[in-house]
Order: sequence, then structure tokens, then C-alpha cells
Amino acid sequence: MRPNTVLIAATVLGLFLVSILAGYIAGERYFRPRSQPPVAIVRPPGTPTPRPPERMPPPPTVPPGPPVAATPRLRVGAPSPAAPPAVAVTPVTPTPAEAPAPVVPPVPPPESPPEAPPVERLSIVQVGAFERRENADALIARLRADGFQPYLVHEDGLYKVRAGAFRERARADELVERLRARGYPVMIVH
Repeated sequence: MRPNTVLIAATVLGLFLVSILAGYIAGERYFRPRSQPPVAIVRPPGTPTPRPPERMPPPPTVPPGPPVAATPRLRVGAPSPAAPPAVAVTPVTPTPAEAPAPVVPPVPPPESPPEAPPVERLSIVQVGAFERRENADALIARLRADGFQPYLVHEDGLYKVRAGAFRERARADELVERLRARGYPVMIVH
């Protein structure tokens, strides 16, 4: 081997080992679990702070009695052994400790919902209502030719041609007069 080949091989091997070490260190930092900041518990004003739970009394001990014999295994076809003697067991029932009733804060009555704003009724100027779309489109073309800006609404199975919707009734009345002057049958709907 030539000296240059050995030097190159040693350099590549060294870089390989350095990259493995760097990857290991970066992985340790990335995958190490991070501690979470403590979570603050916010209670509404006037809510009592809960007390820590009280320790439960230890379970009652059962006095030692005679040992209970294990049931022997039976072989198929073997004669059944005599029944083991009955052992009288008296159940021990623990007396429940009287715990104070939990304090439940009074629930305020629900507030009445805020009053809905008054429904705004628009004065809508309607020029025609048709079962067929073609008739409505023809009226819209005539209205546009006369300088109006009609629009089409499909409602209740009818194609309704309308020329405007206004908050003030006076503006709707002005448009009605202009349309009637041109010979259109007009009505105001709400």
C-alpha cells in the first residue's frame, strides 16, 4: 500500500467515527424527555380550596382460624374421596367511618339570555315571479336595458326578479315609482 492510501483510509475512518459520535450526542439531546413546567390550577373566585383526601383506615384483620384444606385433584375413574369437613366462617363487616358530607357550593341561577337585536326588515322591490327561468331571464334583460340592476332569486319554487332591497322604506318607494313610470308591475315584499 502506498502511504497516501493509508492516510486517506485513516482520514475516512476518523471522519466516520466522528460523525457517529456527533449523531449519538445530537440524538441524546433530541430524544431526552424534557421536564414540563408545572401547571397552574385556576379556580373561579369564591370556590373553596379542596382539602387533601383523608387516609383510609387500615382494613380489619381477620382472626386466625383453622387452616382450610386444599381440594385434592381427582383422576378420571378413581373413587371420589369423602367430602372435606365444613368450616364455619363468620364474615367480618367493617363499620363505615362517618365521613362529613361534601360541601357543594350553591349554583347560581342561569342568567336570562341577552335580548336578541330587533330583526331588521328590508323593503324588497320585486318586479316579477315566474315558474320558468327563461321568462325571468327575459325580464332581467329588459330591466338592464332600461338601466336598472335586477337580480334573480329562486325561492318557493319560483324565479323571482328583484330590483333592490332597502333599509329605508322611502328609498324603496322611489325605486317603485321609477319602475312604474317605465311600465313594470312592481310590489314591495318583506
